Amino acid sequence: MKYTVGKFMVASLVIPLMSTVTYAQDTDRGDELMGRMQQMEARHRREMDALRADLEALRRARPADADEVGQRINELEQQLEELSDFTLDLRPGTSNFLVTGYAHTTFTNKEGSDSSFDAAFFPIFLWKLSDQIFIASELEVELSSDGETEVALEFLEMDFIVNDYLTLRGGKFLSPLSTFKEQLHPSWINKLPDQPLFASGGTRLIPTSSLGIEARGAFPIGQTTLTYSAWIANGFELEPSGKLSFSNFSDINNNKSIGARIGFFPIPELEVFYAFDFGDVAASGSAGVDALIQDFGLGYVTEQDWLGGRLDVRFEYVFSDVDDTGSFDNKREGGYAQVAYRPTRAGSFLSDLEGVVRYDFIDQPSGAPDPSDEERWTVGLNYWLSPSAVFKLAYQFDDVDDPSGAKSSSDAVMAQVAIGF
Repeated sequence: MKYTVGKFMVASLVIPLMSTVTYAQDTDRGDELMGRMQQMEARHRREMDALRADLEALRRARPADADEVGQRINELEQQLEELSDFTLDLRPGTSNFLVTGYAHTTFTNKEGSDSSFDAAFFPIFLWKLSDQIFIASELEVELSSDGETEVALEFLEMDFIVNDYLTLRGGKFLSPLSTFKEQLHPSWINKLPDQPLFASGGTRLIPTSSLGIEARGAFPIGQTTLTYSAWIANGFELEPSGKLSFSNFSDINNNKSIGARIGFFPIPELEVFYAFDFGDVAASGSAGVDALIQDFGLGYVTEQDWLGGRLDVRFEYVFSDVDDTGSFDNKREGGYAQVAYRPTRAGSFLSDLEGVVRYDFIDQPSGAPDPSDEERWTVGLNYWLSPSAVFKLAYQFDDVDDPSGAKSSSDAVMAQVAIGF
């Protein structure tokens, strides 16, 4: 079963338009809170102005008891400083440390396997050291199949804002190669309980993160915007099966992986992008083996009165090309197309519902140790408990095609509760 780009793009256009928007803001509550903060700040500003007037009046006075006046001036200056600090703390964005993140609980009942629950917790720590220097880190806390708790470092990055058009960052950062892995994979943002085939598990074609340095930014071009990213990082490793291992805590040779991404917003609602990652994936002392991963796709998100809600369309296609080292052509491809619709203008409980349809596939090389191709359709319905809390229910049609001609299905029912905080 071989898939062409044409067939994949057609699939992305014929998916039924169903539902969207996972992370909409609670506008009314936000406006109310901001209004109360502004009222408090205005009141304290009036008090500060009154204290300043009293202070100036005392300084102009010439009473007989100068010591008493001096003491009163010192008291007023201290009160003025305290009020100034309090007012400053009311302003948004002044916190130096923030804990955020997300968590989920998932139920999966897959044909041919035992049904099971699992849970995971992903705290994210953010530090603002100055207006230009930031540190961000995420931990991944999950339950393993043997009942143990596993803790992993999802990312740890240090960012330096050079100017409005350039940011430098270093450490272990989410790879810009894939929009899904960098921006959409958190469970409260991902529209479905699982990830596309190319993004996780034994069929993974892309890294989650890169360990190295990166330059990124954006430029306005008239009414449009161009985004860019370029990075150098520890390379990947070629496994005996011909697949790539993306655990790059240490490099296996002196040839680093290099990558770049270009994104373009012809209109604010639409982004099209292309990205690549290239490097030598053979260990030091071995013959060089080059690997090139390419990723291109688009994202379109809009909310219009004529739509009655918000439409979210995603498309991503990945092509992995590794130099041949055995008896098969080591090329793999995969991707997904997804449409989601949420009737946010419905004015009833329907506005909290979101319908999602996703098509994804993986195409393996013939002759590889695991040559089976896989194609899935997933239909889901989400109920938004709050702007960052969602209950998802989905059914997945999963077809596996072995080159020998054997076909099998592994359909699944999935449910998930995900919360961002």
